[in-house]
Amino acid sequence: MSTPASTDLSTSALPGRGIKPLDSLMNHTRLVILTFILVVLVGLPVVFLKGVPSYEATATIQVAPRYMKNLKDDNELDFQSNSQYRQFVEQQTKTINRYDILEKALKSLDAADGGNPWRKDGETERRSIERLQRSLRIVPVPDTYLIQISLQSADKHGLDRVVNAVVNTYLGSAKDEQVYGASERIEQLRAREAELGHANAALTRQRSEIARQLGVTAFNPADGNPFDKLVQKLREDIADARGKRIDAEAKLAAFGQSGETDLVTRSVLESVLIDPGLNSLKSSLNKRRADLVTLMSGLAPSHPGYQAAQLELAEIDTEIRKSTDQLTGQVRGGLRKRYETAVEQARRVEAGLQQTLETANADSETYATRFNHAVTLTADMEHIRKEIETVRERLNFFAIESTSLGFVRPVTAALPPDLPQGAGKKKLLLLLLVAAAGLSLVVPIAVDILDPRVKTVNDAHRGLGFAPMGWLIETTSSETAQFANDQLRRMASALIRDQDRHGTKAITLTAVKPGAGTTYLVRKLAETLNQLGAATLAVDANAFRTSTAYGHGAGLQALLDNPGTTADVQTIGGVPSLSVGDGVRGRQLNGLDGLGEVVNRLAADYRFVLIDAPPLLTSSDSELIVRATGAAITVVEADGITKGELARATKLLEKLDPPSLGAVVNRIQPFQGGGYIQSLIAEHLSGHKQAQPPMAQGLRLVVRAMVWDALAMGLRLAWKPARLFKRRPAVHPIHSSDQP
Repeated sequence: MSTPASTDLSTSALPGRGIKPLDSLMNHTRLVILTFILVVLVGLPVVFLKGVPSYEATATIQVAPRYMKNLKDDNELDFQSNSQYRQFVEQQTKTINRYDILEKALKSLDAADGGNPWRKDGETERRSIERLQRSLRIVPVPDTYLIQISLQSADKHGLDRVVNAVVNTYLGSAKDEQVYGASERIEQLRAREAELGHANAALTRQRSEIARQLGVTAFNPADGNPFDKLVQKLREDIADARGKRIDAEAKLAAFGQSGETDLVTRSVLESVLIDPGLNSLKSSLNKRRADLVTLMSGLAPSHPGYQAAQLELAEIDTEIRKSTDQLTGQVRGGLRKRYETAVEQARRVEAGLQQTLETANADSETYATRFNHAVTLTADMEHIRKEIETVRERLNFFAIESTSLGFVRPVTAALPPDLPQGAGKKKLLLLLLVAAAGLSLVVPIAVDILDPRVKTVNDAHRGLGFAPMGWLIETTSSETAQFANDQLRRMASALIRDQDRHGTKAITLTAVKPGAGTTYLVRKLAETLNQLGAATLAVDANAFRTSTAYGHGAGLQALLDNPGTTADVQTIGGVPSLSVGDGVRGRQLNGLDGLGEVVNRLAADYRFVLIDAPPLLTSSDSELIVRATGAAITVVEADGITKGELARATKLLEKLDPPSLGAVVNRIQPFQGGGYIQSLIAEHLSGHKQAQPPMAQGLRLVVRAMVWDALAMGLRLAWKPARLFKRRPAVHPIHSSDQP
């Protein structure tokens, strides 16, 4: 007994029931047998279907993370990340099993020597392909670049041929499909190449015609327009001709004015002086002059010879002067003609150049238009040439790389199967039995683990929030009954100690739900207290479910109706007892407000008054009864209530807030096959410390329980099959309502 304030805050550290395989097996022998039978029945068809030995043929291919090129890479054939490569591998595993690939593979087997070993007689092509789709096992090998293609069958004939045909067909399709739409793209590229070729030929013809018309063989925009250069040259030539004409005219005018040439041209005097004829004449006349002078040197001026010589000398000088003047006139006339000719020539050259310039200016617009058109044609032709090179480069890629290994290549071909594989029916049956036995062990353990009911004292401790004052074992034999009596004495001792400390005399015993054994506990606890010398009265206050264990008569209801009357106490089984009363109307007591006064009157004659109250969760009378006594003991039925129900009852008690509060866990089930309680019972009976039971003993108990339960189940099934699925009652059948 304790006050509500003295709750234990360390309940989360309490150990639970734990895993008790032996106890679970013995408590759920029917479930074990049913699980075993069900697993065996479900697994037997699998054993007969999968237990047939089979043959297997396996081929291996490699999916490279990089495109295995012949000449060059292409960006569209690169994987940007490892996840893209894994997705590509997954795609290939699905592609191998594609309908069209398997169709081509089987058709290749039809045309090959030896026929098609896969197709059955009378089987359609579609069913044969779909059966092959279901039979092929295509899996990537972990941590490698490999994919395995396997085929299993009970008939080993031709399995390797079928697998190799599928692999070869897939490799051919993969090579065509890795460069997506290669044939269509090649066709489009060739059409584009032809179109560009025709356009280039047309542009070439146009440019050639313009070149013929313009007389130009090259049209380079960087060099400029040749016609513009020609016009510019004409302008320069005209300017030069005009300068030469002006120079010639100036020379002619100067010559006519001065009669002499410029510094560049040989002068008239010089031309006369160096004239050979004149110099020859002068030479001969000067010789004659010399002779005459010599002749005259010896003559007197009056000598006739002297005079004749004098006359001849004058003639010589006249001849020389005449020849010189004549030659000078000739030279000067020649030079004038020359200057006049140079002026005329310069004028004619200038006029011709001017006429040519005028003609060129007239043709310049047409020439420039054609030249610019030719330049544009040249640029277009260059653009077309580059595009043709790009198209041809792409065509060369398709022509070269379409024959490369690409991503996929064969590693090992399938070999003819030699030895059968598979576990066989015997091995599968053995595995089935092992699996059935394992599940038969796991299922009851799981049922106990998932069971929400309160099973142990610690479960009740966690639900209540404080430690129970005692617990009572389920009595199934004389040994457990003797141990239960000792537990009753412990509880009686706890009540006596609580009375010594707190003066508690009237105590209400109430269960969480009906059938918890409260009546039995009140009767046995009162009997034990009386045996210990503490006069105890057992009062039945449970109008919700009356009991004959307290006798008959006016009872408690009469005292509540008439507080002044004498209590009709009867001694039943050596225990003073007060029944609930024959005058109870309905399932509830009337006048409960005066229960406290009645209890005080009864407690004046007895050391303890134990009141059997109705369950907390099913009757409201229990709240008023607990209020009247001030002390309450909650009876928690192990295996009878859930932890949630116990939590709700605990909250209700917290609201009632009695000064003294305790709990008793009733009907504790000892773990079968050994355990702490079993050891306590053995030590209590023998008076000696017991060793832990060996595992073999526990297993023997389990096997014996399962065998006997299986035999009993078989007999019941043969007699009445419906009884096999009948649920056990919530309360053990060996106890009545007043027994735990």
